[in-house]
Amino acid sequence: RHSSSLTDQDFRRLHRALVSVLFDAMKYGGTSLLDRPFADPMGREGAYGQHLQIWGRHGELSSRSRSPIRREKYRGSWTYFCDTQV
Repeated sequence: RHSSSLTDQDFRRLHRALVSVLFDAMKYGGTSLLDRPFADPMGREGAYGQHLQIWGRHGELSSRSRSPIRREKYRGSWTYFCDTQV
């Protein structure tokens, strides 16, 4: 969806969601994935990957919309989304 189609309310919701996700990602030490391992300066792997709700769940039903989670390749990486995120 193009950013020019977003309303003021959409921008506020997006901002709140981004702040929330970044806060949680930092709280759990980042995300360690099989194909992209991450470790903090002390060598500990991030635990935020256990809290991801969409990434890596291609074909499963979204908890929000109950529609299948889709994925598309974007610049060499998979992007996961459900219809409510578009």
